[in-house]
Amino acid sequence: MHRVKLECKVLGISPQGYYDWKKRRKSQRAIDQEILEEAILQVYKEFKGRYGSPRIALELCKRGLFTSKNRVARLMQRMGLAAVSYRKRSRIGRKPKGSGIMDNLVKVVGWAMNTRMTEQLGIDAFLQAVGRERPSAGLIVHTDRGSQYTSRRYQSTLAAHGAILSMSRLGDPYDNAVMESFYKTLKRERMPETRKFTNEKEARNAVFEYIEMFYNTKRCIPHWVI
Repeated sequence: MHRVKLECKVLGISPQGYYDWKKRRKSQRAIDQEILEEAILQVYKEFKGRYGSPRIALELCKRGLFTSKNRVARLMQRMGLAAVSYRKRSRIGRKPKGSGIMDNLVKVVGWAMNTRMTEQLGIDAFLQAVGRERPSAGLIVHTDRGSQYTSRRYQSTLAAHGAILSMSRLGDPYDNAVMESFYKTLKRERMPETRKFTNEKEARNAVFEYIEMFYNTKRCIPHWVI
């Protein structure tokens, strides 16, 4: 009791005021905010800082905790949380509207890594995809005009599995826009500028974790992205 009086005197408050404050219960709004902040932090850590307020809000709604992206943004700012940063580029076009817009269902079904771009790298990625999906004859495989794809060995491998090779037009980068978009997303969300891999194995494990345990299974994409 004597210690409480002494501390209250030092702080310039009355003992009665201290006891009133101690008995005061948190408001329901304060409790709800604490629950929301804890949930935001959980999602943020789960997705390794890749999600900003829009996707965190969407993920929380999927889990039954309904909130808005604006509220999540305010709380993230208060908590000192921010998604992995990247340099924004100007976009051409508008956000599409209407009931005809569908979910982005693109997945990575085959991939391979090496320190050099060789025909074997392309073959390994193709064979992994074929082994997983077991496509019927007539599968169309689209690539750019790189030497690894124009090689006889690569094209023979595709033909042996009944696949048809399609290539981008000369000087037209938009034919391969889907993969270019994936590469940009991979670099932004898994390999920020500050991250350096000490060896090839570490890099391979990081890419495996991103593609197989996140991009293909968990990554949340707003329904209007096409």
